[in-house]
Amino acid sequence: RSYTVELVDVLDQNVDKVAVGDTVIDKVKNLDMGVVTDIEVQPAMTTQLDEDTMILQQVPREGYSSVILTIESTTTETEYSINTTSGYLVRIGVEVYCAAGALEAGGYLTGVAR
Repeated sequence: RSYTVELVDVLDQNVDKVAVGDTVIDKVKNLDMGVVTDIEVQPAMTTQLDEDTMILQQVPREGYSSVILTIESTTTETEYSINTTSGYLVRIGVEVYCAAGALEAGGYLTGVAR
């Protein structure tokens, strides 16, 4: 099964520290989350007030990116949960802090492929 994790506010100079084939490790529980099968890099966004219109807007955050990892792992499923074989609970919306290759960053689990 594959799922996606979005690592937020990664310094631009660090986005190339992860590669397809790298193992992803949850740094809080030290559990194997799976292997990176795809990487997408997007500008990190922040909220900023447009002082002319007084409207909040999303703008790119200079020097930072969001790194979206697609991770593949063998999982077991029940009616209520999806776990990797290492015991990592795959749950959308959960905050994660992980290492993949030489990159360590925090973010969120954003999707699960069915």
